[in-house]
Amino acid sequence: MFQFTKIINSISFALIIGTGMLFLLKYGWREIGGWAVAPALIFAGAIFLIAKWAENRLRPMRIIQFKGKLYPLLIYLGVIFTFGMLLLDLDSRVGRYYAINEWLDLFNDGKFPYGGVTNPSGLPMLFFLALPFYYIGSTGMIVPLGIALLAGLVLFEKKTYREVAVSLTILFLSPLVSYEYLTRSELIFNMTLAVFLISLTFDRRAGEQRKVFHYVLAAAWGAVLATRISIGIPWVLFLLFFYRQDFKWMITSAAVTLLAFVVIVTPFWIWNPSVFIERGPFAIQMMYLPFWVYIAAPMVILAAGWLVSNHQEVYFSAGMILFFLVLISFFSTLADEGLNQTVLRDRFDVSYFIMPLPFFIMALREYTVDRYLGRVYYSEPEQLEL
Repeated sequence: MFQFTKIINSISFALIIGTGMLFLLKYGWREIGGWAVAPALIFAGAIFLIAKWAENRLRPMRIIQFKGKLYPLLIYLGVIFTFGMLLLDLDSRVGRYYAINEWLDLFNDGKFPYGGVTNPSGLPMLFFLALPFYYIGSTGMIVPLGIALLAGLVLFEKKTYREVAVSLTILFLSPLVSYEYLTRSELIFNMTLAVFLISLTFDRRAGEQRKVFHYVLAAAWGAVLATRISIGIPWVLFLLFFYRQDFKWMITSAAVTLLAFVVIVTPFWIWNPSVFIERGPFAIQMMYLPFWVYIAAPMVILAAGWLVSNHQEVYFSAGMILFFLVLISFFSTLADEGLNQTVLRDRFDVSYFIMPLPFFIMALREYTVDRYLGRVYYSEPEQLEL
């Protein structure tokens, strides 16, 4: 089924389904109790049947020649999501939406934006990116923007009918995306920024690009890194993958990225050092994981970065590392608080399982393995219309 004998597809698909069921069980339990098992099973069955349909009805390894016919559909869905965000009065119980508004309220008033009631965990650039939407009175607009950007990247990178059909189905039917939309969170938008920067190098070679491309890309990574600490995971994987043949450019790119990051973040540390250190984003993020993880995780990331060999593996590795970090935090909370408080109550924020989703969606690929050529992703193009 959609090449689910391929291990990356199998694991990505299983974790997408599993986290979707977790969301339906957790939040459905609050409304309908044990009946929440039914929508969780329906979701898993629906995704399974759609993937089976893609396998049976769409020819394998066939490239879409005219993707333009899909864009009106995406625009139509984008308009619906946008007007829904503007017109619906959604009551979010998720702190990230209120954290953005509080941070920007304080900043616009000339006050130090960290250390408020919501304790925002995002870095400054995340809030600056939401600033245009704040001025029009709807910071929630960042959500449909993130979904639209991810859908556009699916069409940009993925070539075959099966890849596009399965990926867009998961994107628009996943309970994680629905949760993100209804709570006006920004995790999909945030993680998709990293996907976008990785996607910029799709079908590109580092040695064939002009110097300005590398400097602009590195500075952009610095800005995105200054949105959330976890962006460092896909950044390091990308850096080790894209520049593995040119160590000089790897060091230069890393230096430019870190410089851009420091330029953005340092003014807030200077503004109020004590509050920024004690109640700022670094302190908040360090609370979620055991200390040993901060020692082991860099070694895992570096090893994965040297092992990945293509974009699919970069996306998959980023998704897996993010997933396991959230899973470790989940089990740590489970051990301390118990099943009821962790899963059915609010002692653990399961929305962090949204972070790997864009990477898992981008990791779903169709390919064959040739004895002499190795991994082959696409067959010769045919004159097929969508």
